[in-house]
Amino acid sequence: MPVICTPTFVDAAIDAMVLFDRHFKLNLWPVDSTDDRRHDIRVMAAHSDLRGLSTELLDANSVVVGEFCIRFDRTDLLLPLDEDHWPLLDCVARGRFLVQRYGNESPYRDLLRLRWGPAATLPREEGDSCGSFYLGQSQRHRLIVTQSGPRFSFGDFTDEGAGRPHVFLLPEHADPVLLPFHLGQRLNAAVVLTRKGLQGRAIRSD
Repeated sequence: MPVICTPTFVDAAIDAMVLFDRHFKLNLWPVDSTDDRRHDIRVMAAHSDLRGLSTELLDANSVVVGEFCIRFDRTDLLLPLDEDHWPLLDCVARGRFLVQRYGNESPYRDLLRLRWGPAATLPREEGDSCGSFYLGQSQRHRLIVTQSGPRFSFGDFTDEGAGRPHVFLLPEHADPVLLPFHLGQRLNAAVVLTRKGLQGRAIRSD
């Protein structure tokens, strides 16, 4: 069932997509069309025809290896993540920006400034949902626990070589069978950059 979105939330979602695009240098939001795209998305939302916004991350074979998605078809809407909460990504060749709608364009078609059309569904790499992000298996990292404690632990990368900072490991983001973390334990996790540093998500045994 369509949900009427407030302009504040829609603008915040658009801003988050633009920040994501700029952070990873995807160049999906050219300056000469950003205002028109923002206008059209607001029109879609005003007519209750906006389900969500997403940016898909593609590898060289046009397989989706990651996605940043903000949905509008729920009643428990949350504000988009801060700009410093981004996943640690590798092997991304390009991206594409998508708008999900309900298909009720006819009442407002003449109000749109840009031409919008259907997008092909691309193959998607198996992966994990981490909040607003979907991360494929190729975006996960191998870690080894170097410091352990009852509330949190730290791990180092084993697939990146020396020089990268520690990864903060919280029990609530791990498979319960792995707990408690212990020194030398080998893990596999999606890694997210936060204000407090790198943190593991969807942590599993390696």
